[in-house]
Amino acid sequence: SSNVSRLPTIRSPTVHWKEVTEYLKTEIGNSDDWDDWLDRAMFAYNASCHESTGYPPHELVFGVKPRAPSQKAIEGLGGKPYHEYLRELTNRLNGSRQAARTNLIASKYKSKKYYDRKIEEIALQIGDHVWLLKEPKTGKRDDEWKGPYEVMELLDNNNVKIRTQRGIRTVHKDKLKRARVMETIN
Repeated sequence: SSNVSRLPTIRSPTVHWKEVTEYLKTEIGNSDDWDDWLDRAMFAYNASCHESTGYPPHELVFGVKPRAPSQKAIEGLGGKPYHEYLRELTNRLNGSRQAARTNLIASKYKSKKYYDRKIEEIALQIGDHVWLLKEPKTGKRDDEWKGPYEVMELLDNNNVKIRTQRGIRTVHKDKLKRARVMETIN
């Protein structure tokens, strides 16, 4: 079984494309020439300082701040020998990447703190019955619950083993809510 510990969600490339798409919508509206604007949108995205890292992606990859096409290109290496320029570039890259890592860790803990604030901890015992949140396959965010299922085992990291129709499954407690199962009287 896989590790199902809940961690703050890391932004996926899909999220980045959504940001680029939003930029394009604001610039061109309903026009069909979006592909003419794509280079500008990508430059704006890569040149913008990102909240989680504190740096623009361009600077983290190339070690220098991005230059707008209107800025004059720097001639040569600024009179420095190549090995000196390379050493300075490497130092800049290492420094900005280390700072970005530090910022990402701080951002991760900030996200976790916010996430944990919204979560209600449920106390479960073996034999309890729970509903399992069904993850949507589309972008819809309607909560659908499956079950009820019986709690079979309590694991570390807030994981729980439950018995489903397909067998035993390990899930995180934040995907569960307590079910009130009525006893049948015979």
